[in-house]
Amino acid sequence: MRRYFVASALALGLALSACSDAGEPSMPPSGDGARSTTAVPSDDQVVATTEAPSKAAEPTAMPTSEMEESVEGAEAFATYYMSLINATVSDPRTGLFTEFASPSCEGCLNLENSVSDLQADGLSGPDTVISYSEPRIEMTGSTYVAQFDANQDAYDLVDSNGTVVRSVEGAQGLLVQLNLRWDTTGWVVDSFASASV
Repeated sequence: MRRYFVASALALGLALSACSDAGEPSMPPSGDGARSTTAVPSDDQVVATTEAPSKAAEPTAMPTSEMEESVEGAEAFATYYMSLINATVSDPRTGLFTEFASPSCEGCLNLENSVSDLQADGLSGPDTVISYSEPRIEMTGSTYVAQFDANQDAYDLVDSNGTVVRSVEGAQGLLVQLNLRWDTTGWVVDSFASASV
């Protein structure tokens, strides 16, 4: 049996639970280095479907004016990268997670492998499986650490006929962390990890 997008205690499955290449994320920053966040949707906003998705979720548009080495640029890029989770569950497309990943980002590779498995098995899910706050950005040397509070909804994976093949449990109270750096080609994800908080 293949492991799909949600498979364990952190329930974003291979997406989040198997992406701990940098260990568990530390607690969110506070004080001057912290950025404000928006509320994460409550537990009662669970999405489950027994029908094939009507349209594929598109990732948040890749930011252009904010694609610069700055806190704002890191914030915009991290938000884009998180939006890929929803987009690739509803329309499994490979190459999106690894396009910006460093070769050492095991979490990014796990995300990509999950999408590849969904694609190979002809499965998809609803447009939204994860909701998340705005990122908090903290600088550590040349690394931009982006942290999100997140909730994963329960959902069904369906085949092309809309038949439910697998139900995925939700998980609330997740902390997702991306370690980003800027290089000559733009933003690079060095690690992608999650933990229950």
